[in-house]
Amino acid sequence: MHVSDAFALLGLTDEATAADIRTAFRQHAMAAHKQGVSQDRLRQLIAAREILTNSVNSHPKDIVISYETKILALTPLQALQGGELTLTVPMPLELIDDRQSGQSLMHQQNLTLSLPAGLRHGETAQLLAAQTGLARHSFTIEITPHDVLSVNGDDLWMHHRLDPSALRFGGLIDIDTPHGPQSVPILRGTPSGACLCLKHKGLPATDIRPQGHLYIRLEAVAAPMRPASDLLSDFQKRWA
Repeated sequence: MHVSDAFALLGLTDEATAADIRTAFRQHAMAAHKQGVSQDRLRQLIAAREILTNSVNSHPKDIVISYETKILALTPLQALQGGELTLTVPMPLELIDDRQSGQSLMHQQNLTLSLPAGLRHGETAQLLAAQTGLARHSFTIEITPHDVLSVNGDDLWMHHRLDPSALRFGGLIDIDTPHGPQSVPILRGTPSGACLCLKHKGLPATDIRPQGHLYIRLEAVAAPMRPASDLLSDFQKRWA
């Protein structure tokens, strides 16, 4: 929201004083509250008041209102690919009462955020909510392991279960990775627990972080013995 938009919203000119801004905000907020307008409208009035209050001294061209930093929990796949995420966060909502200057309450708001690809654990991300258009929210990114995938720094880690014979004899094995199926060669006699490294298949590079790698831990898991009746049935179907 630009300063000019804030003036128009509160019906003021650029000659307005801090007292004029407070009075106009109070009048518009009380009217909006009595008319039962949407919460988005009330938040716009609050933002306009904050922008104009700041502009009295600094006259900035454009100000974005930020709320307190929150934890944003992501899966490794969300950190890798980015995309839209909808979550519920507490939002301040200021209510006006004739008997007092105002009170700020917290309510729950569904936000749709656009996540860039390559977010790292522990980073602070400034994300703009699509619905509010104005409010920029600060989040500390927290990436938690999900299913077989986890994140360590710039790298992705996953484990892949396969038949012991594949490790014993070696050759190409097919692995479903976050980047799609990959055919990976392994050496004969590779032990269970060994790691493969797929270069540049980790988290994507950003302005300040390098491209990561994908590490795959191989885990030998013996297939359960099938009943003799199933084996006989397969034999009869194949050779009938």
